[in-house]
Amino acid sequence: MIVVPLFDNLRVKDYGLFPGANNSYDVVLDFSKGLSVIAGVNGLGKTTLLQMLLRELSGPYDITGVGPPNSYEAILPEKPVQLRREGLSYFSQRVADGAENAIATLYLSFKDTQVSIGRNLANLDLISFEVSGEQIELPENRESKETLFQEKITSLFNLASFVDVLLVLHNLVFLTERREGALWDPNAQRHLLGAVFLDKDLAKSTAHAARSVVSLDSQFRSTRQQHTKFSKQLDEALIREEASPQVKAQLEATESALSGSVEQLMQLEEEFEELKENQRELRLVLEKAKLENESASGAVERAKYSSLMHIFPKMEDSAKLLISRILSEAECLVCGAEASAKKLELEELLIKGFCPACGADPESQTEKAPAEKFEKAKMGKARKSAALAASELKKAHAQYDTVMKKCDETLTSILSLKTDVGGLSGTKDQLSALLPDDSDYVKTLRKTVGGLSSAMNSERANLENARDEFSIELASARVKIVDASFNLSNKFSSYIKKMLVEDASLNQQKGMARVGQMGDLFEFPTFVAEMAAADRPGLTPRIRPNDVSESQRELIDLAFRLALTEVATETGHATFIMETPEASLDGIAMARVGAALKEFYKQKDNCLIVTNNLTNAGMISSLFGGKASSDTEKNSRFETVFNLLDHAAPNRAVLNSGNEYRLLLQESIVGESLDGKRG
Repeated sequence: MIVVPLFDNLRVKDYGLFPGANNSYDVVLDFSKGLSVIAGVNGLGKTTLLQMLLRELSGPYDITGVGPPNSYEAILPEKPVQLRREGLSYFSQRVADGAENAIATLYLSFKDTQVSIGRNLANLDLISFEVSGEQIELPENRESKETLFQEKITSLFNLASFVDVLLVLHNLVFLTERREGALWDPNAQRHLLGAVFLDKDLAKSTAHAARSVVSLDSQFRSTRQQHTKFSKQLDEALIREEASPQVKAQLEATESALSGSVEQLMQLEEEFEELKENQRELRLVLEKAKLENESASGAVERAKYSSLMHIFPKMEDSAKLLISRILSEAECLVCGAEASAKKLELEELLIKGFCPACGADPESQTEKAPAEKFEKAKMGKARKSAALAASELKKAHAQYDTVMKKCDETLTSILSLKTDVGGLSGTKDQLSALLPDDSDYVKTLRKTVGGLSSAMNSERANLENARDEFSIELASARVKIVDASFNLSNKFSSYIKKMLVEDASLNQQKGMARVGQMGDLFEFPTFVAEMAAADRPGLTPRIRPNDVSESQRELIDLAFRLALTEVATETGHATFIMETPEASLDGIAMARVGAALKEFYKQKDNCLIVTNNLTNAGMISSLFGGKASSDTEKNSRFETVFNLLDHAAPNRAVLNSGNEYRLLLQESIVGESLDGKRG
């Protein structure tokens, strides 16, 4: 039988969430035998206190790095796993000072053995550990310290390992709001039943045999995977040897084509570089021709104006402006029209010496300057230079465009040829991979495959032996669990009848599970809840959590835990800790559940610790058994309630409505309305 301790009290010092009624920051929660209630509105620290109770015993370790798993694996870890940073800082992150000096000390008793555990809440470090009045000397190394603690606690629980201690804490002692429930998880149920019903030696040997199966199973699968890998390589090497002649011929043809393409590609790339250089040179020529053309065109314009000014010096300014605008801009200042034709006409007149206004020939003109012939010659020269510059620009454009076109064509050919070279290179690599390996490589592969075959045969034999040993251990374990099944079913029936209106029972069945990923299934004894249905006769198995409603699921799991605790600790006592038992219950169901929980804590001096958030404070009255019959009973009830409204740092709800909440709590404790005291 296992030993589940009685929690005597918890002392919390210098923790910001719990200043206490006198602001001493030294709070003590007494858990006398029977019922203890931690009451307060949401946000005052009920869950934090329950986590303290848990972490005092578990320390900075758990079944996984984040706590209990949502669903259990077929095999539990051999050793507990250190919590991750968020788990270690659970308490420190809730207070401003990081809980640097905060200490929680739990006092509890395993039968006649008194134990106290003190931990620093900043990091869960163990700072004191006392057993039967003797202070245990703790190593300085944290890991060694926790190992020593875990060994002694495991012995006090009378369990096979500290992992089993964690399993019992999560699935038997603490029922938190997460409400997973071992009954609904086949692996969790199997582990829990083994932990509580098998003696320590059998539990250890069964767990060791199961881990051996898993380890050898993993080793065999790894060897088989390697054997498959190298066998495939050997087969491929032998295929390459057989296909060698054809592959070599294809490879030679491919290499020849690849060589020709690479040579052609190199030539094209050289040509492309030469073309790019030529393009750069022609670009300079083109830019120079553009400049010269612009300069020559400007000279023509200047010659036109100069001729106009010097040949007809007496021309009115307005006439000069009109003719100049047509000559320079091909625009008429009179009407604004485009005047390109007129521009050409005027240019011809000026070159021949005719008057740009009336068209009179040189012989008829009386108001012309003696510089006429000189200006004519100068304009003719400018026009000739402009024509030559335009011709050079046209030639430069043509040369540049020709080179640009050839560059584009060459680049297109290069890209196409690179694609061909890439394809031929890939084909060459593929064909090369198909060539046979050297004889030493094939010999090595044969030797490797042969060695792996031998290893597989040996590991297969070891695995089968381990399975046989596990089957033998499991057979003994089945007997132990089956022997306890009758009492467990009866206790379950007793509790569930008090909590549910529907008929329900707990039946032992054969469960099947695979240890490792290979081989046959092993038979494990499991328990399945059966429950009446409105539309069918008899009881129907409810295997999965979704087979019942949320409240039914929680109550079935609660009955299973209480029954298992009572059967597993038949000669002793136990503590059961439940967070908000009123969750998802209506008023009538709450009264039934309260009566069932009262039955549990009344027998064998069990300790029942529950929290209540005052949203359904009637649960407290139900746990006490209704209305108090005397002042003595009222006072006794108040002594069992730890009122967070007075001991916790007040939140906004308490600051605004603290008196109303206190009155509500008083009414739930005494079990009657105190309307006369309201207001």
